Amino acid sequence: MERAFLCGLSACLLLGGLFLALVGDPAMLRWGSTVIGLLGVSASAFTIRVARRSPPSSSWLTAIVAWVLGYFAAGFLFAPLIILMFALGFAHSN
Repeated sequence: MERAFLCGLSACLLLGGLFLALVGDPAMLRWGSTVIGLLGVSASAFTIRVARRSPPSSSWLTAIVAWVLGYFAAGFLFAPLIILMFALGFAHSN
C-alpha cells in the first residue's frame, strides 16, 4: 500500500510541478510559480526513489485506492506554498 500511495503522490507532484514551472499561475508571481514547480519536481524525484524501495501492495484494489489517495494528498503539500505565494503576490501588488 505504501508503494502505491507514494507513486500516486509522486505522479501528482511531477505533473503539478511541471505545470507550475512551465506555464505558471496568473495569480502568482512568475518566480513564485517557478520555485513551487521546481520544489514539486524535486520532491517527486525523492518520492519515486522511496517508492521503489518499499514493498508492493497485496491486492489490486488496495493499490488503486492508495494511488488515488496519494494523488490527492499532494494538494495538502502544495497548499501552504501556494497560499504563501498568493500572499506575497498580493503584498507586492499593493
